[in-house]
Amino acid sequence: MTARKFFYVCAGMLMLALSYHLGASTAGAQGPGLGLVCRLDGTDMYSTESFCTPAGDIYQYWGGHWTKTSNVFGGAPGGRQVVSYDSGVALASNGEVFVSSLLGYNGWTSRGFPIGGPTPALQETWGSLKSRYAPKSAPAPQAATNK
Repeated sequence: MTARKFFYVCAGMLMLALSYHLGASTAGAQGPGLGLVCRLDGTDMYSTESFCTPAGDIYQYWGGHWTKTSNVFGGAPGGRQVVSYDSGVALASNGEVFVSSLLGYNGWTSRGFPIGGPTPALQETWGSLKSRYAPKSAPAPQAATNK
């Protein structure tokens, strides 16, 4: 092994050790956090601060404290979570859009799926997949005859 190759191997091992050392000291597991989807700071038409949790609970700041005012899913999320929320409009994790008047005081209404709904899960058998993409069988080659 030449000195140049040995140097490259040593430099690579040094960089690997250094990156592990720096990454291991600063990396940590990501915890669940606060579960906060969005918070508005008084810029909506009702001039009140509000935020939404992934479970769909809407909280507003009234009279010096936070008050739960409504739930996007009516208390029955059905496996959905709120992924985006902005002043009376919430987007669920399955793509469903919910709207409200007066920030949830009159309830939330589903407006359906603007993008066509969830993608259906197609369960296809291995045999049908092979028959669709397998090369078409050619006739067997004929043996040459020498007469």
